[in-house]
Amino acid sequence: MAILIITLFFQEEVPLYRSLEKTIEIMTECSQTQYDIQKTISDTSPIYGRGFRDLHTHLELLRDEYTNKRKKWIDILNTNGRSWRDLGLPVSTEALAGGGAYLSLIISKYVQLVMEESGKVEGLMMTLKTNRISKLKERFKEALKLLLECSSSSLPPQCPQCTEHCTHCMRGLLKQSVTISTSYTLISLKEYNGYIHSASRQIVCEHFEGILKITSILKSLVKRSNSTR
Repeated sequence: MAILIITLFFQEEVPLYRSLEKTIEIMTECSQTQYDIQKTISDTSPIYGRGFRDLHTHLELLRDEYTNKRKKWIDILNTNGRSWRDLGLPVSTEALAGGGAYLSLIISKYVQLVMEESGKVEGLMMTLKTNRISKLKERFKEALKLLLECSSSSLPPQCPQCTEHCTHCMRGLLKQSVTISTSYTLISLKEYNGYIHSASRQIVCEHFEGILKITSILKSLVKRSNSTR
């Protein structure tokens, strides 16, 4: 008899508890995520780097901020809060739009800083130390990877206010990616011309492998862009 009662309890009560537990988790997520988005977008100091004069520190801050917030928000942003709406929970359209815009703004700022550094480096190629050029090339790669991460099926093919630095649509991301890839290739070729007669075969191979990697990332973004049309 006792075994029968326990069996009935697990058949009827446990599934109900699990269902309620899942509902409570979604309700908690809804409240915490929207609060986090609203709190975050009210302070854009991480993006503009107030108090950070060092480029490396600023870029690292942007990268960490993007990774952290994207991990927390991306599923909800991509589905426009569908799991919340299905339960009839209040969803702030403004908050979700603000969260997406914040992530795009981080990418835009990152790319802007890298391109500004690129402009400085290109004019001083013959006098710069190799490590500064290498750092810039790594930043180009990181910027492209961020643009690839930022692209998703939820982005429109093109937005009405698409500009040179737009990160709110696939067309804008693609334009910035092409610019970065072109700058990386030009700097790499100038660098190669500077040591063509003195570099080892390994260094030369690594040099062109870098260009191929950049091209591969750009190719992935182009494919993703085509799939959203």
